[in-house]
Amino acid sequence: MSVPKNKLTLNPNLKEFWSKYYPIKCLYGGRDSSKTKDTAIWLLVQSMNYRLRIMCVRQFQNRIEQSVYTELKWVIDQLGVQQLFKITNNKIICTKTGSEFFFYGIKRNLTDIKGTADIDILWIEEGEDLTQEQFDLIEPTIRKDGSFIIILFNPKLQTDYIWQDLVLSGREDVQTRLINYNENVFLSEKSKKRIEQLKTRDYEAYEHIYLGVPKKDDKLAIIKRVWLNAIVDAHKKLNVDLRGYAQIGYDVADAGDDKNAVCIVEGTLLTYIEEWKAKEDELVESSLKVYQLAYRKKAQTIYDTNGVGAGTGSNYKRFNKEYNQNLTFVGFNSASSPVAPKSFYEGDITNEQYFENLKAQAWWEFRDRVIDTYNFVVNDIPCDIDRIVAIDSSTTNIAIIEKLITELSTPRMAQSARLKNMVEKKKDLEARGVKSPNLADACVMAFTRLLSDKLIVRKSEGKLINY
Repeated sequence: MSVPKNKLTLNPNLKEFWSKYYPIKCLYGGRDSSKTKDTAIWLLVQSMNYRLRIMCVRQFQNRIEQSVYTELKWVIDQLGVQQLFKITNNKIICTKTGSEFFFYGIKRNLTDIKGTADIDILWIEEGEDLTQEQFDLIEPTIRKDGSFIIILFNPKLQTDYIWQDLVLSGREDVQTRLINYNENVFLSEKSKKRIEQLKTRDYEAYEHIYLGVPKKDDKLAIIKRVWLNAIVDAHKKLNVDLRGYAQIGYDVADAGDDKNAVCIVEGTLLTYIEEWKAKEDELVESSLKVYQLAYRKKAQTIYDTNGVGAGTGSNYKRFNKEYNQNLTFVGFNSASSPVAPKSFYEGDITNEQYFENLKAQAWWEFRDRVIDTYNFVVNDIPCDIDRIVAIDSSTTNIAIIEKLITELSTPRMAQSARLKNMVEKKKDLEARGVKSPNLADACVMAFTRLLSDKLIVRKSEGKLINY
């Protein structure tokens, strides 16, 4: 069956997108681009030709009217095929083929969605808020031969899961298509005029809203992505030598999805980034791996003492004895009180008044140095050389640098019950679909100077590296 003449039709610019099969199809872009309408038309036409079970989901759906149910009803009316469909209060059924559309809100019905069988097509509307945890549970339910997932979304942030893992990843099983208002052949002149007005008034907003350009930065993020981009090869941009005594930041993990992460900073130059999974019984092996890195770099190590990391210090002591070394190491207890509590951080506000814990203090310490470096590189506002931080792209993998930047620019500012600044908690990150930022925590520990009373202060290449 074809779409009736003189009625609603598909956007011809999406013909190739609909004609190719992929297990996952991502259609994304700005507003007024015809994504939802086109998907509704295409799926309804398929449902009139084949017997299909089509599950339609979105993040929140308190009422059926909040789903694509309303859009599908409108399209059925516009196509003039009301006689072929039975519309109930929670389903749309094609009486000709037996196809059915049914609707769920992901947030409240994830278990029901996971348990739904025999799905041919899953339509995820407003997929920009899709989390990895949700997708990892939903994707395996679409397992029939020839079944597939269609995800529609307006990009929000470059750090979002769907942008990073489904659009930028280059997965062979994912088809992506950007479509914007300028490819919507049905767009009204009134809408075009409104868009042009925003383009003139606020081009950045126009890009995000109507061209589907994800924002680089979350306004609530502690460290902005644009700042971090400036510190990549900042030493080359500024023609300064930042190398000095090495310090390792080690975020410890064991079994599960969590990963061990290591960053090595030489002076104030990040030269090494690595992460790896380890089994529950491999904590000693992971500690030895980091110890060997420290030995080769003659580096001191700061390690996370929370949870499974508590035993790292004992391992280091044993390694020093076994290998007749005296490598320096110190634990970083993120929940402990800020260092130098009575010292002023901002104006007449002290560290203990400003920061909830040591982790917050360390993240803000790194943030402030990133800002100073950004201003030097971008705005030509000089700062002391020991304030500069840089990532050396020539000594580590570009892909993992990008991952580190994403992790560093993801955690948001939060406030404790005592109204002090803190880093967004892991449980709150998880609620946003963000995994633990292990690389970011390792990086912050590698750069920190807050534990100088417990670490070695050395001269290197004529500069005092004040740890």
